[in-house]
Amino acid sequence: MSTRVRFKSVLTSISVALLAVLGCDGGGGGGNGDPAVRLPVPDIDGIDVQEVVFDNRLGDPIQAAYLVPDRSKPMPAVIVLHGAGGLYDEPSGNDEHEFGPQFEEWAGLLYQEGYAVIMPASFFSRGFYEWNDAPDNLDTEDRLVYRVYDAYAALDFACRQPEIDCDRVAVMGFSNGGSASTLVMHERLREVERMGDLAADGPRFALSIPYYPGCGWKGWISLNLDEPDEFYFPYGPVYMHHAADDSLVDDCERRLEQTEMLTNMRNESENPFHMHIYDSVDHGFDSSPNDSREESARDDARVRTLELLANEL
Repeated sequence: MSTRVRFKSVLTSISVALLAVLGCDGGGGGGNGDPAVRLPVPDIDGIDVQEVVFDNRLGDPIQAAYLVPDRSKPMPAVIVLHGAGGLYDEPSGNDEHEFGPQFEEWAGLLYQEGYAVIMPASFFSRGFYEWNDAPDNLDTEDRLVYRVYDAYAALDFACRQPEIDCDRVAVMGFSNGGSASTLVMHERLREVERMGDLAADGPRFALSIPYYPGCGWKGWISLNLDEPDEFYFPYGPVYMHHAADDSLVDDCERRLEQTEMLTNMRNESENPFHMHIYDSVDHGFDSSPNDSREESARDDARVRTLELLANEL
């Protein structure tokens, strides 16, 4: 059954209540080494944000922000993967660092809903802030590889924490982080080029919620519709939010076709890959909405995301 949906949704009273947690009005431990740069994680008003460091399977130490609400334990957790702009805003003229507004809002919202939150700073841990600032020795393939390894390192970290239920850990990602959070779910990931060092029997994500990712993945997994043995297929549910005006949506729609074909070939009852495509909005609609349609899509996507987490975790 196809789960590709296009919609324009009205902001519900539920979404207003959820966004009010953040003051929105609906309109508008450690690893074996050190990251390239270390700094105390920024504050979020009223929330204790911890700095943690853990190593990925390539031996890279990754700095992350860790938020743990005061609730019954063990609790579910959400790993949030930043986009090409990085987790932190680059300071201008002073030494203060801050989360990008998108991630400060998501951290607070998830925390208030009772989820432990882990936000790996994949770029900052390697000495740069955003995609275009990467050193010459890190090409675009390297950066995507590292995002996948960092996501699983965050999952390993979560599963070592007594306050977290390892069977109830989701991954969310935005743009470049959305690409990684879709790719990490591939059932044959260790067969993909450069992914062989991932643990064969390690923990798995309960679900993935990517926002406007690219799904080409450097050609590592074929986009063809003729060779099912080469198709992408997730081992668990993927609920993707995408934008109709985003050029990246085309490859993701092809992944939906692949998963629908495999679902039918396997006689499975439901395709685990789901896409919600918002009309008349573009890439980054939830981060920097350009008009009322993108604001509405942002708010609707947040409500849907929280509902998915509540139902699946």
